[in-house]
Amino acid sequence: MKQLSTGLLMVVVIGLSSLSAPAQENEDAKKDDAKPETKEAAPDMMKDGTPGQGEMMDGDDNMEEMAKSMTAMAQTCETMMQREMRTYPWVLVGGATVGTLATMSLALFIVLEIQWIRHWHRRLKTGQGSASR
Repeated sequence: MKQLSTGLLMVVVIGLSSLSAPAQENEDAKKDDAKPETKEAAPDMMKDGTPGQGEMMDGDDNMEEMAKSMTAMAQTCETMMQREMRTYPWVLVGGATVGTLATMSLALFIVLEIQWIRHWHRRLKTGQGSASR
């Protein structure tokens, strides 16, 4: 019985260690996450109050900044998806380990219940036999 409990303890420790295996950090995530610098210059206006050439160029700069921001967000999403895909096998291993441990404990519980029923059956049977004599 002691060997069985030691073996069960080993299985539990191995199962828990597989769940806590650290995921490696992606080197791409350590790239600089610098936000694009914003221009805070006053819009270039002509003397009559209509937008000048400088404001038109400002619109192009805004488009470039938006494109850089979208590219950065897409790269961030891609690295997150890669991390999730790398951890997916570990999640499956952990789930399989927990399922296996639950099945084994249920089977051992059923065996224990059968032995308990047999034990009490014998005890009651011998108890009744000695009382009737």
